Amino acid sequence: MNAFFPQTTNALKNITDMFDLLWPMTTALWNLRCNVKGFLAESPNATQELLNQRFASGSDIEILNFKASIIDKTWESQKEEISWILLGWLFSIYEGWLSELRDEVFNGMDNKKLQYPEKFQNEINRYTSAPSIILKKCIFPAYSKCKKVSTSKIKNMLYCCRVFKEMRNCYMHHSKKADQKLLDSYNMFMANIKSPQDLHVKEIPEILPISLGKPITPSFRGVVGFSNVLINLILSIEAEFIKSKDAELWFNKCIMASPQKKQITFSNIQSKAIQQMNKLVTNCGFYRTIHFPEDLLKHIKGLTP
Repeated sequence: MNAFFPQTTNALKNITDMFDLLWPMTTALWNLRCNVKGFLAESPNATQELLNQRFASGSDIEILNFKASIIDKTWESQKEEISWILLGWLFSIYEGWLSELRDEVFNGMDNKKLQYPEKFQNEINRYTSAPSIILKKCIFPAYSKCKKVSTSKIKNMLYCCRVFKEMRNCYMHHSKKADQKLLDSYNMFMANIKSPQDLHVKEIPEILPISLGKPITPSFRGVVGFSNVLINLILSIEAEFIKSKDAELWFNKCIMASPQKKQITFSNIQSKAIQQMNKLVTNCGFYRTIHFPEDLLKHIKGLTP
């Protein structure tokens, strides 16, 4: 299913691309560990130079400290480091998505409010309290029924998002030690999330116990699971914004900019005209399923440059 906004399509693609790099990178690290340890079991006196020649030749990486990077590191500790990297990537994508929506579609949108469970609804209501009648009737229903969308669970998803964001903040600013903001968000998460259905996922992302002032250990499985929550959150927030007048302006702009719209002459036969409209809407990147297509056809026919 296509996202409504290209900014959302780009964000989802970035998450996919990130995992397309992460999985082979993590697998390669595991195999490198196995190969290096196996080699050292047979050649315990191998030098750093020999290890570089055998395992790093041709990689353009000239200085690889095998002792610090492989020999003295446990696999669990390296998965922890990968988890921190993954968290940084995920929040860069989410915050970048919000910034693009603000700059290109929703002028004046307060991005920060869409990152807090207590504030997001007021920001959405600011754009949807006087909704787009045509999009709410014809376009929103199809997007709201996407299997990854659950607009009623956005608040719960943000409880989850907040914990992982505060974990990342503590990693960056507090030497991986839990501060009060993280503890508060963790307690809110634990109080509100009781089952996977609360987050519209199959498994609640694992979050290891958190204590104030104590070091944080992210769960690799938990961070990967959180990425699914984040995808659901992005698509659910997008679905809500589809009902807005700003989304209608964006939709109209995309339709009018289409070369097909400039060339099309709608048939006088309603069924054929609807087929032409469906093709036009799909070619503009929107989802093909349309509710009350006759109304949307009338709307599109009425658009003028």
